[in-house]
Amino acid sequence: MTAALRIILWVAYAVLWIGGVGAHVLHGATPPDTAWAAPVFLLVGGALVLLHTEPRKPLLAAAIGFAAEAIGVRFGFPFGAYRYTAALAPSILGVPIVIAAAWMILVTYLRQRLRSSRMYVVYAALLMFAIDLLIDPVSTNTLHFWEWKAGGFYFGVPLSNFAGWILVSVILFILQPPLAPKRAIRVLGVSVILFFTAIALVHHLWIPGIVGICIVATDAYAVFR
Repeated sequence: MTAALRIILWVAYAVLWIGGVGAHVLHGATPPDTAWAAPVFLLVGGALVLLHTEPRKPLLAAAIGFAAEAIGVRFGFPFGAYRYTAALAPSILGVPIVIAAAWMILVTYLRQRLRSSRMYVVYAALLMFAIDLLIDPVSTNTLHFWEWKAGGFYFGVPLSNFAGWILVSVILFILQPPLAPKRAIRVLGVSVILFFTAIALVHHLWIPGIVGICIVATDAYAVFR
């Protein structure tokens, strides 16, 4: 039963991935009648994490990430003043529920990618920072998942956001030990990065796109060296 569910979810995830990127290649935007696809995409990704790992640590990452977002939306700390749009609804405390799945996917991916690093927490936090250099401009300017109230120097994203990502990431990886190699988790993490990289390049967000390419390239180097 679990194996069949995994297959179903992977097929659904692949269809949503191709459809999401394809919509921006062909139409330059997400069609209004497919607005449901983005939250479902993250939800399916989160479900795959839970099916391929022991769930307690991923759920802890989801809870901490969601709590940081709820505090951030309410008080403007640690990320800066921002608000979520309705693109990823439904929301609780001003934060889309599926944002917990996004934190879970990224943290679990980096736990196994950097499992052998001597400075695991430092490298994981820095790589989360690099991932946000890709994700935030795309999510803000193209996908319109959230909006920054005061803007910032990096494609409208303030410096405080990146400082907040590093702070929360350090806390997360202190509490989240390295994970044994999981091919499915690696594929999932890389696919999310490729998703945002493709959309960045389609919309001529060259710097975020190059960052995404570099992240994937270093992952491939780690696999094949």
